[in-house]
Parts: sequence; C-alpha cells; structure tokens
Amino acid sequence: MVMSSVALLLGWVVISSAPASPVDDDASAATELPIGGVAPLQGGASAPSAPASTIPVDAAEPLDRPVSSDASPASSSIPITGTRPLPQVPERIEPPPDPKSTRMVRQDVMLGPVWRVRPVDTMVTTGATLGHEHGLSGTVHAGMILASDRRQVQAFDFPFGVGAVYRARLGHRSVYGSVGLTAGLLVHRARTVLGVTHRVDPDLRLPLRFDWTISAATGLSLAFVPGYSVRERSYLRRGAPVWSRSAVRLGLVIGLHWDIVQRRARPRRQVDRRRGGER
Repeated sequence: MVMSSVALLLGWVVISSAPASPVDDDASAATELPIGGVAPLQGGASAPSAPASTIPVDAAEPLDRPVSSDASPASSSIPITGTRPLPQVPERIEPPPDPKSTRMVRQDVMLGPVWRVRPVDTMVTTGATLGHEHGLSGTVHAGMILASDRRQVQAFDFPFGVGAVYRARLGHRSVYGSVGLTAGLLVHRARTVLGVTHRVDPDLRLPLRFDWTISAATGLSLAFVPGYSVRERSYLRRGAPVWSRSAVRLGLVIGLHWDIVQRRARPRRQVDRRRGGER
C-alpha cells in the first residue's frame, strides 16, 4: 500500500516536470497569426511603400486637377450643349452658258437723227438678228427716213436689206458690241406739184452697234449707222434746187431690243491634256 502511493507520487512529479510537447508549441504559434489569416513575409525587411496611383477611378479625371489660367470655355472645340455643328454643304454654282453656242433671235426698234451733208432728217429703223450671242449672225433691217424740209417736197426714204453681223462681248457679261454689213435697196418716194415720184436705188450699210441687256430678255441699244445709196437726189424749180440729198448718210439711233433665246448651250467641257481625261 505504501509502495503504490510512492509510485504514483513519483509518476506525477515526472509528468509535471517534462517539457511541453511540439504539438503545444504549434498550437500556441497558431494563436499568434493575424486575424485575416495572412502570414507575415519571410525576412525582416519590409517592402518599400508604393506611390499613390494617379489613375482616376472609372476613367474620370480627379477633382483636384489643376486648371490652367489661360483655358477658357470659348477656346474649347466641343460645344457646351454637347451637340456637334452640322456640316455645311457647299453651294453649287452653275456656270454661265457659252455665248458662242447659244442661239437667239433679237428684234429692235431704234430712232435717231441722220445727216445727209447739210440737212438733218429723222430716221426710224427696225431689224432682227438670228444667230449666236457671240459670233457671226444673219440680220435683216427695214426703216424710214422722214425729210425735215417738207414745204416744197414731201419726201420719204425706205431703206431695207439683209446682211451679216459679228457680235462679241465687251468685258462685262451683258454688254456686247457688233459690226455688220448689209446690202439692199433704198426706195424713194416724193410728192411735188407735178405729182408723186418713186425711185429705187441700191443701198449699203455698215452699222456699228453696242447692246446692253438689262434684264434677261430686254436691253438698250445704241448704233452708229453709215449708209450709201449710190445716187444723189435733188429737185429743181425754175432751174433752182429746192430739195437735195447726198448719197452718203450718217445715222445715230438709240432704242430697245428684245431677245428670244432658242437653246441654252451646255457648259463646254474642259479637257485635261496632262491626264488625258475630261473634267
């Protein structure tokens, strides 16, 4: 009995004085881990601190970004309202028609004085031109010359004829100049105390004309019209001349003209010889 008691006492002393087991060390070490479960890095040196990132969150610029003093809302190319301006469509400009290939008919009525050496008579003339605005055209004319001194002889002259006219533009688009040559007849009619006399003579004219088209079809015309009727006319009474006219006459008339455009020409194509194509 005594011996068993001594053995139990010795066993308790041996157990209490024995070192802690490795299992206990591991258990105590496990209690020292951080709560998040992340173990510290091996080695005593700590990682250098990284600089703060400058990348904005969600691709937006930070609010504390410095703004330059010279920036202004007007210098921004983006509208404030957030809408883009509509692109401007260039205006299409139609080229003017080519006057060399534009056909037209022109009719005119003109009035003015005519000099036949000494006396000054009154001339009324009308005509028509068929052709192009620029270039050679055909023309026809008719007129009447009223003699000024009608106390002794009441005389009328009626010139008419056909010919050709060359017209060209003078700087401005609506101003044209033309020179022509016509051939025809000059019908002379006179009433005297002896009765009515009729004479017919060949007649030539060389008109020099300037036209200004004010509107699309109406314009103003000024013409210098020299003419030649081949023969001089004169009437005698008791051997003394009472009426005479020279064969050469010079007329200056002004009036209106009307144009009838038959066909507008298309713009002529320009050929690029370097590329061998049309443009």
